[in-house]
Amino acid sequence: MHLIRKSDASLVEKETELRRYYLPDRDPLEVIETWMEPNTSQEAHYHQVVQEAMLVLEGEVFVEETVSGQSNHQTLNAGDFVVFDRGISHRIANNSCVHARILHLKFLGERKDRTLFVEDKNDASYRQKLTASEIEIYTQDYRHFDSMIWQVPAWSSAIFSFSITIAFLLLANSAEIENLLPSINARISASIFLFLVFVILLLLLNVFLRFRLHQRAAIRPKRRNIPSPRYMLPGQTSLLLILFIEVAVILCFFLITVGFELMCAIGVAVMFLVLGFGYVERSVRQLSSSLRASPKNSPRG
Repeated sequence: MHLIRKSDASLVEKETELRRYYLPDRDPLEVIETWMEPNTSQEAHYHQVVQEAMLVLEGEVFVEETVSGQSNHQTLNAGDFVVFDRGISHRIANNSCVHARILHLKFLGERKDRTLFVEDKNDASYRQKLTASEIEIYTQDYRHFDSMIWQVPAWSSAIFSFSITIAFLLLANSAEIENLLPSINARISASIFLFLVFVILLLLLNVFLRFRLHQRAAIRPKRRNIPSPRYMLPGQTSLLLILFIEVAVILCFFLITVGFELMCAIGVAVMFLVLGFGYVERSVRQLSSSLRASPKNSPRG
């Protein structure tokens, strides 16, 4: 049970409204009791993350939303309930001569960071009342990607080390293995094994890239002014390069086991490394540039 007494709820007074906030500590839920002055209106706004619903407790409330330039409005009386879709601009107004009392219900959804409640509105008095300092955007999705993205190179390196060791042992002891198991060709077995490892590492490379692209698209914390010497590569770029090197080495060993000459196999592996890494890095940078250039079309509140 999560109990919030009326005396413990934060009370915020605005020019035309009085709001009481009920904020459970752990649940992705926010409940606001609002008293609107007669003949007042909120500014049109939208919520990108939060799902908002509203129940009219007393009085009469005018509700308007705008979709693709088309306005849709309704008048709600006591007991009427409405749900606003994410990303849709809406506003409410009290056009009557008496006060209106409204209950707002706002939902984040499971596994979301509660700081998004603060970031997903433009209520400066609310931010000043409920936060001691500016809260940086740091969503649960970003934390998820941030934690997962560092695990993929560890998995890849473990598989790479294991597979290289097994391949060397298999080739070094091929005569003994073929004597013990006459139906097995050690060289062909090593080729098949290295090809499977090559495919697995490519899949892990794809997973790392997907996490990285999602992380770029997610709302992230403000960047700090951390010194970055020119000779140092960014962390994710370095890890991506390590993944490509591991895949290229496995590819080289696979080509050698199937009969390619050493220099030819090295050349193919180096070409794969240079072209693949260059293409992926260019794609990531283009995505980052497009995200930075995307405009914000409407206010968020």
